[in-house]
Amino acid sequence: MDDPFLDKICEWTNKRFETESSKYARKTATHKILERDELLAFIGVLIFSGCQKDNHMSTCDMWSADIGAPLYRAAVSQSRFEFIITCLIL
Repeated sequence: MDDPFLDKICEWTNKRFETESSKYARKTATHKILERDELLAFIGVLIFSGCQKDNHMSTCDMWSADIGAPLYRAAVSQSRFEFIITCLIL
């Protein structure tokens, strides 16, 4: 994926973020704009979860300190991951 393509994904995802984040009374780091580095980390989490065959697990299990892979917690918070994926699939 080249930079212009990633920039376009960020641009359109951030437009969705604006719409979705307006539904929340309190703004947190979960609702901040998506930057290219974070998008790459998010894509990495998706690829890793597929390689680990974790894509059938709930996000609660994936981010669990007991059964989840540490990479998930290191790359992005569970709430941020859920917000990004919700905005991408809407």
